[in-house]
Amino acid sequence: MGLIGILLTILGGGATLGVLFAKAIAQPQGMAIYDPTRMIRSIDIMVAMVNMSVIAAHFAGTVASLSVFEWLHR
Repeated sequence: MGLIGILLTILGGGATLGVLFAKAIAQPQGMAIYDPTRMIRSIDIMVAMVNMSVIAAHFAGTVASLSVFEWLHR
């Protein structure tokens, strides 16, 4: 169940990253944005990408360790 939860978290985080990236591309370049809450900084995208990388690394590590555990206990 834990692996399914991690996998769903990865998929949900990827969808969130896609929306954030699309919003960043849709912002006008070189023009003033009058509503500061709509502005996306590059650090926001970097933090989201790092979080997804850490979750994916944990998922890969868990799968690898479980497969080694199963291989040793045959």
